This record gives sequence, structure tokens and C-alpha cells, in this order.
Amino acid sequence: MNRFSPRNFMLLPTMACQASCRYCFAKKNGAVMSLDIAEKAAALIERLAPADQKIRLTFHGGEPLLAGIAWYETLLPLLAARFGRRIRFSIQSNLWAIDGAFAALFRKYRVSVGTSVDGSEEICDAQRGSGYYAKTKAGEALLRAHGIGVGEICTLAAPNAGRAGEVFRRAEKPYALHGAVPAPQSGSNGMSVSADGMKRILLDSYDAYRADPAHNRITTIDAMAKGCFGGTGTVCTFFDCLGSFAAIDPGGEIYACQRFAGFPEFSLGNVRDDPSEENLVSSAGYRRLRAAENRKKDACAGCWHFNYCNGGCLYNALTAGTAKDPYCEAYRAAFDRIAYDMALEMGRVLLGEAGDTPVLAMAGDRPHPYERRLKEVRSAPRRTSE
Repeated sequence: MNRFSPRNFMLLPTMACQASCRYCFAKKNGAVMSLDIAEKAAALIERLAPADQKIRLTFHGGEPLLAGIAWYETLLPLLAARFGRRIRFSIQSNLWAIDGAFAALFRKYRVSVGTSVDGSEEICDAQRGSGYYAKTKAGEALLRAHGIGVGEICTLAAPNAGRAGEVFRRAEKPYALHGAVPAPQSGSNGMSVSADGMKRILLDSYDAYRADPAHNRITTIDAMAKGCFGGTGTVCTFFDCLGSFAAIDPGGEIYACQRFAGFPEFSLGNVRDDPSEENLVSSAGYRRLRAAENRKKDACAGCWHFNYCNGGCLYNALTAGTAKDPYCEAYRAAFDRIAYDMALEMGRVLLGEAGDTPVLAMAGDRPHPYERRLKEVRSAPRRTSE
């Protein structure tokens, strides 16, 4: 288990950000990663990533666009030349600083773009600050005009935990779903959801999604259904992700997850020291994380969801000071419901009975009604005016 050989890397060009999201866990500062450190990070990626595997490199933050267009115009060609077809780029951004030059560059290097939009404008601005929704949607529109689609993450904070069903019914595109969680040593800010709040977010989202799967997709619920179906977690919250991801902050500090950035006790080393895999797994930060991961396994012994839940998120457990993710009961309730409904659908399929199978569709075992609807819309003849 003591391996550190990621295929997924994050560069955090800066931790600065123009937004003032009320539940943000990032430790903000305005420093921008030097190109020297970025090149050291590329060398680290080359040492650690399996030579025969594709690499996903995500620019995150903070707000990564604040590093400036020149930073990307220099770095993207260098990385593309170094890794060739092995590397796939993505960026997670609020899109406030996006412009035509960024869009053209991202299109050239096939950079996948993701952003965060928390449901409706009312909910989003209440959680992230006045004007956030409009600015981010304007960025999405600019990228669409350049032929670039944008994925969305929806986070619901405590005051809006009861609105998850409403969010699904009003959503216009697929989204990943999160509940707002606290940062290490942050104390209470009134925005982090409780275990009951997380349970409500997951169950209300699942119920609304299952009732109308042709309307949209919630990728987080899909991942949970895939875990139940295949017996293995498919997103980092639900598998032992230690050693599968690496994040590098503006100063070159290396972390197992970007959520730990800025907290020295979780640093595994610095790219300026050219660390080897052995250096990283022998660091105090890695040993602390591995011990916490092992405590999760002990705390969850006997749970029949463990193979595809893994005790939840290591970050959440460490933040709460608990042996396993403090949202365990929320996950258990959602997995119970998904597993039960999936078993009923599988039984009907085996008996040859007619009927909808929305949960099996979420798990990828049946055609998804949302994708089928999109295909029908695209293939429908266009109306022409007389």
C-alpha cells in the first residue's frame, strides 16, 4: 500500500481568488508559481507517473486563471512536448478572467474546463457572493462560443441542504454534487453541512434523479450506483486514493490532495528537492495520512458497503478528527437506498419483466434515459420557416 504513483496531478498556479465563497476551504495567497517550479513539477510527474499510462493534469487553485495568459502560453507547449499524447489537460475555474485568448489556447491544447455553479442564481450568490453566478455563466457562454463545453460542480451549504431536489429539477446540464465541508482547524462558519444535512442532500438528489432520469444526470450519484454495481469505488471519496493523486502548490509543496494545500503537516515534500517516490512515502505527512487511512479500515470492519465506500473521504476524517468520514451515516443511507432499488431492478430484469431501470442506467448497465433523450433531440428534423 505504500506507493505513490499518481496518474492524476494538480498544479495550483496561485491560491489567489477574486471570489469570496463563504464555505471555501482554500488558504488564499497571491503568489504565482514560478516557471522554474512548474518545470520541477513536470520532472516530478515524469518520475512518478507510470510510463505506459495516460496522465491527467488539472490546473486548480485558488483561481488558476489569475496566473495570467503568459504563464499558460509558456507552460502548455512545454508540457505537451514533454509528455505528448500521454497527457490530458483540464482546469477548474470560476471563469471570471476567461477571454478569447485563453479560450483559443485551451482549444488548441484540448483543455477540458470545469467550474462551480451552486444551483440557481439565488442559491449560488447566497453561498458564493453577489454576482458570482452571472460572471461564471458569462464565462461559460464565451467558451461555448469557442466550441468548448464546461462541466459543473454544485455544492450545497448548510442553509440550502434541503433544496437538493429543487436543484436537480431546475438544472439544465449534468453536474457533480457536493455538500460543503469544513477545512482543517477552521471551526464552524455555519456553512458546513451536518451528517443529517449531507444525508438529505444525497437522498433528495437521488429521489429526484430516480423519478426523472431523462431530465438530467448527477455524476456523483452515478458514481455511487456504479460502485454498488461493480463492487469498487469509482471516485476518490470512495476508494483508498492515497498515492493516486498529487497536488503541487505555488511554492512547490506536494500534497496527496489539493484540499490539504497550505497545511504543512500534510506536505509530502517539495519539488525543488527532486524527491523520489521513496522520499514521498517515507515523509511524515505521508505516514500521517497512511495511518489515518488504516484507521478507517478498522472503524468500518463489517460494513457491507466498505468495498465501494472505503469509509469515505480521508480529508473529511482528518478534519473532523474521527476514525472514518463523519458523513458515514449519510453515505450509508444513500448506498442502502441505491443497493435496494438496484436489487429490485435486477430481479425484474432476470424475470424478464417490463419496467424502467433508472438505477441500473445510473450504474451504466442500461442505456441512460438522459442520453437517449439527447440523441432523439439531436436526430429530430429541424423545423424551417416558410
